[in-house]
Amino acid sequence: MPADSFVRIWKFSRYTIFDLHKIKSNLNNSLYYNVLEAVKLFNKRNLDAKFYSSLERMGHNKEDIDNTLKLLARKSHRFLSSNDFTYGLDEVSEPVEYKITLKGEYYLNTVSKWQAYKDKFDSENPTKSLSDLIENVIWK
Repeated sequence: MPADSFVRIWKFSRYTIFDLHKIKSNLNNSLYYNVLEAVKLFNKRNLDAKFYSSLERMGHNKEDIDNTLKLLARKSHRFLSSNDFTYGLDEVSEPVEYKITLKGEYYLNTVSKWQAYKDKFDSENPTKSLSDLIENVIWK
């Protein structure tokens, strides 16, 4: 489907596409995108110090990371799932288990790569990928 027709359909759709690039760090890295990608990359039962330190190198602080984990796991978004998460509580005791959902995978692998999505949400200052940073800087 050509990008312009996708945008036309998108404008009149009753569905909304979540902007993973809404909040960026001072290093121009998307908080939501990076946290989602980090959960997928680290794919461990518990989020450990390596998870947090990698995101901190992207310019995100622990409090923002924890708030984003909770936001992405809420029923209204469902990008992440956790068996420890209680939707009514803002306090989550650590360590918490998170896994990326099918919707989260779809956003990382498909939605965020659509040109119309990039043009709308991430066109001026594209987000650096955490997987690229890990591959080229952190674990070299």
